[in-house]
Amino acid sequence: MTEAEKPFMQDRQYGEALRHLQAAQWPEAIAALEALSQRYPGHPELESLLEQSRFKASLDQNWGQRIKGRRLPFSLKRLLPRLALVLLFVGMAYAGIILYRQWYLPSREQATVRAQELELQRQGVEALAQGDYEAARTTFSRLLDISPHDEAALAGLQEAERQAQLAVDYEAALAAVEAGDIAQAIARLSELQARAPGYRDVSRRLAELKNAQGLDQLFATAEEHYAAGRWAEAIETYETLRKQSFTYQRATVEEHLFESYLAYGQALVHAPPAGRETVVQAQEAFQRALSLRPREPRASEEQELAYVYLQGLQLYEAGEWAKAIVFLRSVYDRRADYLGGTLARQLYRAYLSMGDSYLATGEQAKAFQQYEMAALLAVDDASEALLRISGLVPELTPTATPTPTPTPIDTPTPTPTPSPVPPAPPIWYYAGWIAFLSEREGETGLYVMRSDGSQVRRLDGADMVVYEELRQAQQRSPDGKARVYAEASGASAPTNLYIFRDDLPADWIRRWVLVDHGKHAYDPVWSPDGTRIAFVSEKTNNDEIWVINADGTDERQLTYNSWEWDKSPTWSPDGSKIAFWSNRITGHKQIWVMNADGSDQHNISNNEYDDWQPVWIRPDLIARVSEAIAAAQAKRAAAQATSVAGSVPPVQPTNTPTPTPTATPALPTPTPTATPALPTPRPPTPKPVAPADPWQKGRIVFRSDRDGQPALYIMDPDGRHVQRVTDEARYRELEAREAFSPDGRQRLVVLDNAGNPDIYAVTVDGSQAQRRLTSNSNPDYHPVWSPDGQLIAFVSERYSGGDIFLMEADGRHDRRLTYTEGAADMHPSWSPDGSLIVFWSDSEGGRRQIWVMHADGSGRRNISNNTFNDWDPVWIK
Repeated sequence: MTEAEKPFMQDRQYGEALRHLQAAQWPEAIAALEALSQRYPGHPELESLLEQSRFKASLDQNWGQRIKGRRLPFSLKRLLPRLALVLLFVGMAYAGIILYRQWYLPSREQATVRAQELELQRQGVEALAQGDYEAARTTFSRLLDISPHDEAALAGLQEAERQAQLAVDYEAALAAVEAGDIAQAIARLSELQARAPGYRDVSRRLAELKNAQGLDQLFATAEEHYAAGRWAEAIETYETLRKQSFTYQRATVEEHLFESYLAYGQALVHAPPAGRETVVQAQEAFQRALSLRPREPRASEEQELAYVYLQGLQLYEAGEWAKAIVFLRSVYDRRADYLGGTLARQLYRAYLSMGDSYLATGEQAKAFQQYEMAALLAVDDASEALLRISGLVPELTPTATPTPTPTPIDTPTPTPTPSPVPPAPPIWYYAGWIAFLSEREGETGLYVMRSDGSQVRRLDGADMVVYEELRQAQQRSPDGKARVYAEASGASAPTNLYIFRDDLPADWIRRWVLVDHGKHAYDPVWSPDGTRIAFVSEKTNNDEIWVINADGTDERQLTYNSWEWDKSPTWSPDGSKIAFWSNRITGHKQIWVMNADGSDQHNISNNEYDDWQPVWIRPDLIARVSEAIAAAQAKRAAAQATSVAGSVPPVQPTNTPTPTPTATPALPTPTPTATPALPTPRPPTPKPVAPADPWQKGRIVFRSDRDGQPALYIMDPDGRHVQRVTDEARYRELEAREAFSPDGRQRLVVLDNAGNPDIYAVTVDGSQAQRRLTSNSNPDYHPVWSPDGQLIAFVSERYSGGDIFLMEADGRHDRRLTYTEGAADMHPSWSPDGSLIVFWSDSEGGRRQIWVMHADGSGRRNISNNTFNDWDPVWIK
């Protein structure tokens, strides 16, 4: 047991007890030992010394008194053994005391000192390990005081002092970093690394700081380009910076990179000359900007304008003037100087060409209208349009025919008859205006007006179909994947609002409740950015306008009335305002406009008639109703085919002046040096014509981004006659039908088995249990039934990437049809006769393209052959 485990040995009274023992002062020794036993209980050595002292005291007391007090004769024979025993015991005790003082006490002191040395050494090493260098120095110094020549203590003290200095230098380097003195920090860290390789995180920090020096230089260069408006150089430098460090000055870099992309794209579309490639490049810049700030209004508007313009440009280059005008005009009305005037000149030329085509068929009134629209555009030189107008004025102005009168004295005063007025532009010309119904002329008619209520115009009845399509298009999400609608669960149940996802597989949950107030909710319309839905609800016992996020959150009431009605909400093109009709204040229906948060509600109709059911004419809605626009164009053309030929002016006397038509615009008439001659129309170059109804059996419908954003297209099986279509619901129906057996009794579904999709067949009426058709360790999905019901094509990832497989209807004899390692072959669809399979593949350059092959996998060929992405084909059956 060490000295630390015998604390009584350090007690002063213990030494006194030993001295009393040596002096045979038993009572004093006993008193001292008893006191020590009380203070240090449980030590056998104390108990043994106390017992010996008591025994010797008893000997002295008992034997000593007996020896002194007895005068009786005693037996020396009996006394001698006892006396010898006592002397032996005393001798042994004395010898023990001598050994204790001369050997035990010194060795115990040496052990105590050694224990102290070891403890101090342990404490010093531990302090070093914990980085408490001051404590380590103090501990090793104490150890050297005890043992001046202890080499471990000397080494420990030196290491503690070295580590303390390293820590001071390290903190100084970090302070330099905090102060932004990167050069000083690099110098200090480099010195630390030389003195103590591997010290803490010096190597990592040094690498980061050296990298930061390069990042600082890149950032400074990018900021210099940004400040100078060198957008392309700023974009390149910021992107290089982001590749090296995504977090460096992230907020500033992303903000300035967004502004650079936006400004670069704007510069491209503002400076002439500008062609398709320029606008595509600008559109890419706007898309990059939106990737940094999704739905940012400025970038969203620029992206939309670029998209609509490219749509119009494609039609313009194809000579489809009427359709081109729809798109180009919608951009022109929002930005007349788009592309530095290039757009205006193209629209001007489209109007002239459209007018020439009407003129070639003898439709002067329609031609006049087109020339008039051209003359009113903001172009540098409108003389060509004015010449055409001046050439048509005599033809549209009736010439008086002299009629002899029996009484030459009385010449009747003729009543001038104006020339036919060119018809009003169709509804799709008024992008940004508000269309509505009104009875202001005594009967229900279709009208348009600006968003401030000015320039009210009545439209042709042929536009009513387009107007209704525009109303319905508001219920479709901007990305075309979902629609919102009102539906009641029973005859007396209130109508709820539902969202239906057309893009999800048929066996997924595709419909969910958006609004359930327990009262009627109706008239839902999607905002242009797809984030919100405005609707009408009777939740507060009155028809009021509400708005809700498309994910069902943040539902808010925007209008509040006591009994009046607010209905038919419609969003402005930028999503900042909502128009609706209300019978508040006046008691009759009027068109009102408010901010999207419900503020600034004001009447823009301001008349004594009924105006209702407004639709804000947005370019994105116009793009969705192209089929209705084509039908309306045909109807207008048929209605106006004989408008000029059928007008017979009344007979006029010879002395009656020719009246000036009121429809002629007050524009300066140029004075040509020669009599202007109208251009001789040239017959159009014959080219292949696509079917009037794109959705014909045997054609292929698919998705593509060839016009800048995903849309639906239809083409022939050889890839020709590509036409854009907008009926998303019809496509989804065709796609869903692929999973049904030809007799309609079974349906193929994909079910998840512990994270691994497999294909099952289920009966539609539920009469039989589901049958598992595939079972392997890789996903199988997108099954489609062959037209004869004998085979099933599907996609499997058994060999990674995805390939087209074929199996019999019972799941047997599955076999691989495509072999494109490292690529994907997806979305098979059978031809109507079952001899071919169409699918998409990214095996050529990583682009998704539409391919066709025989049902046995042979004869594979690309029918897309373009630089865009085409995917998800469905063969129309």
